[in-house]
Amino acid sequence: MMKWIAFSVSSFIFILSLVFGAMLYLKPPPKKPLKQKNRVTSSKTHFKKIGHILNARDSLVQVIDDYEKEIDRQKKELDSLKQVLAEKNDQLGTSQKEIEKLTVELKNKGDQDVRAKSMAKTLSSLTLKKMAPILNKLDDETIILIYNQTSRSARKNILMALSEDRAAKITRKLVN
Repeated sequence: MMKWIAFSVSSFIFILSLVFGAMLYLKPPPKKPLKQKNRVTSSKTHFKKIGHILNARDSLVQVIDDYEKEIDRQKKELDSLKQVLAEKNDQLGTSQKEIEKLTVELKNKGDQDVRAKSMAKTLSSLTLKKMAPILNKLDDETIILIYNQTSRSARKNILMALSEDRAAKITRKLVN
């Protein structure tokens, strides 16, 4: 039994020494700093470190300045784009008003055509003697609207009901 205990203790010590040896090999104890012989060397090293810090600070300041310039440039570009957008919105508003105006005009034109068609139907049922005094009191544009809404056979009656000069004038307008 004694041999067994001696073997276990010696194995334990051996394993323990292996572990400590490996630890020392992987992470040696910190070295003590060497004492500097004079202060001049220490000051030079210190100034070099300060120089590196100042250079790093200067380069960071330069980077910040560059970013601020880029931000200013982008703000100006954004303002310019906002102005263009505002102009486009104004143009769009004007275009929409024009579309609404043209839509109203188109609706009115359609209504006018319907009324002209109705009037053309009424006038085509009249004789030339009854139609002539009515047409002579109408303006040329109204006569042209009615003329365009009548059938071919009724068109000749409209022109015959007018005086020769007025019929020629309206015919010229219709052709042009």
